[in-house]
Amino acid sequence: MAINPALLERQRVRKVAAGTTGPLAWEDIALLLKHGRVDALATRLGGLTARQRAAVAPDLRRYAAELDEALLHPDGRDRDDVDRAAGLAVCAAAVLPDARAVAKLMTRRGLREALPAVDPGLMTRAARDRGAAWLGDVGLNLANRLDQRTARFGWPLAAALIKAGGAAWPTHDAFVTGWVENLVTPCALPHHPAVRPPLHRLRADPCLDPLLPRMFEVDGLCGLLGEAMTPAAGATGTPMAFGQAIVALVGEGRIARAVVLDGGVARLLRGDRPAAARAVAALLTALDPMPDEVAERAEDLCRLLVEATAPVAGRVQRWLRAADAHRPLDPDLFLRSSRPVLGRPERNLVRAQVLWLDRFTRRHPERVPEIREAAAIALDHPSVELQKRVRALIAKLSPEPKPRLVASPGEVVPPPVVDALPAPPSDAPPAPIASVDELAEEIVALGFAPVTHLSVERLLDAVVRFHTDSPRALAERLDAVREHWAVGPSAAHALTCLGALFDAAVDGRRQEWVANRFRNWERVRDLDAESSPVPQRLVVLRLLEMAHRLRRAPVPLLVSTPTSANGMLDPAALRERLARAAREGWDPWRYDLRQAFLRLPRGATLGSTVDSDAGRELAAWLDGGGLPDAEPTRVVIPRRERRYPDRPWADWEYDRLPTARMLVGLRSPVVERPRSSGITPPRTPGPADLLTVTPPERIEGSSFLGDVQLWPAVAPAHRETIAAHLLPWVAATADEDLKGALLVLPLLAECTGPVGPALTLALAYGLGARWPQDRVAATDALLLLRATGALDAEALGADLADLVVRGLLKANRVEAALSDLTQGGAPGVAWAVLRAMLPTLLTTVPTPRALAGFVTLAATAAGTSGAQPGDVIPGLAELAGRPRHNRLINEARRLYAVVGPL
Repeated sequence: MAINPALLERQRVRKVAAGTTGPLAWEDIALLLKHGRVDALATRLGGLTARQRAAVAPDLRRYAAELDEALLHPDGRDRDDVDRAAGLAVCAAAVLPDARAVAKLMTRRGLREALPAVDPGLMTRAARDRGAAWLGDVGLNLANRLDQRTARFGWPLAAALIKAGGAAWPTHDAFVTGWVENLVTPCALPHHPAVRPPLHRLRADPCLDPLLPRMFEVDGLCGLLGEAMTPAAGATGTPMAFGQAIVALVGEGRIARAVVLDGGVARLLRGDRPAAARAVAALLTALDPMPDEVAERAEDLCRLLVEATAPVAGRVQRWLRAADAHRPLDPDLFLRSSRPVLGRPERNLVRAQVLWLDRFTRRHPERVPEIREAAAIALDHPSVELQKRVRALIAKLSPEPKPRLVASPGEVVPPPVVDALPAPPSDAPPAPIASVDELAEEIVALGFAPVTHLSVERLLDAVVRFHTDSPRALAERLDAVREHWAVGPSAAHALTCLGALFDAAVDGRRQEWVANRFRNWERVRDLDAESSPVPQRLVVLRLLEMAHRLRRAPVPLLVSTPTSANGMLDPAALRERLARAAREGWDPWRYDLRQAFLRLPRGATLGSTVDSDAGRELAAWLDGGGLPDAEPTRVVIPRRERRYPDRPWADWEYDRLPTARMLVGLRSPVVERPRSSGITPPRTPGPADLLTVTPPERIEGSSFLGDVQLWPAVAPAHRETIAAHLLPWVAATADEDLKGALLVLPLLAECTGPVGPALTLALAYGLGARWPQDRVAATDALLLLRATGALDAEALGADLADLVVRGLLKANRVEAALSDLTQGGAPGVAWAVLRAMLPTLLTTVPTPRALAGFVTLAATAAGTSGAQPGDVIPGLAELAGRPRHNRLINEARRLYAVVGPL
């Protein structure tokens, strides 16, 4: 009867685990690791002598290297490799000669994945003959090898070993980061203790006293103060935030108030990410500093009043004013900090400082000249109401005669400011690349500058030309800069496909990858292809085709290379290129030919047909009218449903999504495809694909698609179509704080074609973008459109007002962008947009909170630009005629005086 080897192996495992097989050899250790008997292995390892340890150490290191290699390559790893790596850490603690070697082995790139699974109790059992101090030394060495990436999952093991060894707690950044992250969200593994309620967990934490002050010194870590701590199993209700737990323990006396106050103030002074700064400010506000505590830190708080962001500075100002009322601040310190505060742009902050300055005057009449000089700084503030308040204060403090606060009847009024609009962009594209050396330099520069269609088209043109004229020189020069181009598994990004083209020009080493990706993208069998918008598909397919055909069917030139800087192609130049192809007997690449058609201007004509398949296809395309305009439809889509309704804290992404978003869908008119001549296959994305945009049913969240700056050149005569495809990413810059996507808007403004609801809505979202550089790009696009007469200011203003009233745009961002327009030399443009916004804002019930800011800005823009009286703005006369006095009504009267009826 045959003996079952698996049965024999299991019997051997039981004997080795029981210790009946004699001294423990490496083969026995490997067998127990293989079968997951780490508990028995820990018991056996505890009795090893120094000679036995030295005998198995080399084999353990070799096994660790093999396992590390397997964990680094997901394709070759076994599902039990992580468990074996955790058992290997237990072996290392018992076998390796020093604690540093143990920590080094556990933190190898592959093995460190198993750190959360290592049971410190088994390590203690395995190393029991080495003493508690040995375990503490291992824990310290492990802690010292953690970094910001590994702190989250390496900290529990390091902390358990340090605690077992009675060693002092480390205080370096990575260890503190791991402590805070595990306080907020502890590991949930079988060998970890049960998760206790947040407050009990923090109160009993032995690291609280030594590590809490250090938390305020680690950049970005204070952002976790606002995060909810994982509750105990079975807990109901909203979990306690980390910062709330700290405040509760301060109230109990478990944490000293001075520790939190000093740490928080010092953190704010050093500066941090906005979320972290807000969390620290909220923590300090919850502590409600007493006047004496504020007075002790007055010097630092005055610095914050000057340097901090507006929300933080506002809170600090309130604390300082309360403390000053209780125990007056040093007059020199107050005046020294007041000057820069009065020069800040935040109206509420400056207004409160002016009121404080007035109160200070009554206590220190001997400092009136200095107070008057400081108050004069606020006269440059754009708020007219604030200027009047400051003038009144200065007049009260000034000796007779009092200064004239209003213009005299005969005073000369400054002439209106004429909008400074940009010059029309140049039509001439950059000169072609002249040599392979210049080509290599441009490839290197590609990684250090924004990628645009101009830079990419110059590279494509040069590679194709030089591959025909001097292929050996091209290959040698490109091979020298191979490290500078992108290589990756996905074809979803243009730079990766561009790298594949460069590889094809050098040695064709990635031809199989290119062929597979080209086939999958062409037939939409790739997940990236399915999820990519049509402009991105056209960009990627053209690049993949070049990389695929460059060695198989080379051509001397590309037929779609633009002849204008905005991506347009002159019909005469295209006809000449097709005629050359017919004379020389080669066919243009099919996606390159399709791109050439899409780059032709509207209404292009062809003098005579080129006698070739491509020429006849071009004639058919132009006879059919080229690319038509799609039918737009504006839609508002809601955000998705919460994924875990019973655990709202588990779906943190949901709360960061906008409640709704306004998009534009496109419906293609009936379009006949050009007759297929063999050049363009039926699978090529055609006009019906490009002219169809179906908005999603729900907002799921956006990530930046880095190639959007190449989309305008896909169809440069149809910027409205491209804008509709871009709109989800443009909107995300305003409602999801996406960064960098709006650099494409000036490129769209340089293109041609009608401006419709998609581009107008893109400008509206752009003016409300989160990041200043994105708002600047939107402003540049707006001015370019105004300079060419394509801007529909009325439609833009209506969209802005609609989005603000719906709560889909933050009004302060829009106000800041329009203020920059007014102060930057284009008050007429700002007034045209604001004029279109006011009817909606003035007639909305209840009155929008941002209305006063927009009316103030409108009054300034109208007065600066020389707006003519006689305009009737719905709701303005009623508002200006109210008998009360506040900022909104005063500014409405000022605007009505400029543009109201004569």
